[in-house]
Order: sequence, then C-alpha cells, then structure tokens
Amino acid sequence: MWNLWRNLDNLKREIAEIKSLTTLDRIRQQVGEDYAQQLDRMSDAEAVEHLRAVDESRVEGAYTILSERLDRTTLAGICLEYLSRPGHDYRLTGALGIGPSLKRTANREVCRILAHIVRNAQEASDIRSAAYGSLVIIDWGKTLPILGSASVSNEAKGELEHVNWSLVDSFL
Repeated sequence: MWNLWRNLDNLKREIAEIKSLTTLDRIRQQVGEDYAQQLDRMSDAEAVEHLRAVDESRVEGAYTILSERLDRTTLAGICLEYLSRPGHDYRLTGALGIGPSLKRTANREVCRILAHIVRNAQEASDIRSAAYGSLVIIDWGKTLPILGSASVSNEAKGELEHVNWSLVDSFL
C-alpha cells in the first residue's frame, strides 16, 4: 500500500512540474500575442473547429489557451482525436489533456486506450508517462490493482519507474 502512495506522490510532483512549465503567460509568449489574441476572439464553436484543424506545430499552445473555456466533454473528444493521430505533439497534447477532461469518471474505454499507449514500447516515453498520469487521474482509485508483479521490459523499468503495471494491465 505504501508503494501506491509513493507512486501517487511521484505523479503529483510530475504533474505539478508539467503545469509549471506550461503557464498560460509562457504559452502566450511562445505562440505570439497576435495568435493568442486571435484565439481569444474565437467563439466556442470556432475554437473547437480550430482545435480539430490546428497544425501540429501549434497544437500545444492552441489547446492550452482554448481549453480554459471549453467544456470537459468537448475537450475529451478533441484529446481522443489527438491520440489517434500520428505526430508527437498531437499525441502528447492528447495524453496530457484527456486526464483533466475526464477526471474521476472511471471511463474504462479511455483507460483501456491509455493503457495500450503506456504498454507500447514504440511510443515516446513522455507520451507514455503522460498517458499513465491521465489513466490514474481518470480512474482515481476506482480500480483496485491486482497485487503481484507484471511483466516489465528492461527499457520500461528505467524510464517509467513510477508506473503501477498491475493497474495498467487491469484495463487490458
């Protein structure tokens, strides 16, 4: 049980670190004030359409700015679209955004998608880690992990030490 609390503390620290790196002011500076103001002027319908069509090079900034005002269900759908696209920035934005959008909903279908991403050794480690964080946020203690050891590759042991593989595998 202590191990689960330690893992949760590690996840909280990682999420806080990611949030501190993506402050709204930094994002606005990164995308440029003209583009940020253009995003601010969009209606909600235009914002949703823009997020669905945004170029990968602008996806992080556009999502961060526009997600502040869109409803969680809409954002979850957009994040699922991003997770189905090729491209690192789309997938990372989708993996980071889906958890807060579906926080504590215990959506098993989305958790299963995220579990597949976490288990995919071909996926970038930051995307896998973000997917795991979102899986935990969505499930939030609804699933009691199976105790015991799950098979973990040597590669996964080094970069994803915080992962409770039993929890991940409970969705597969």
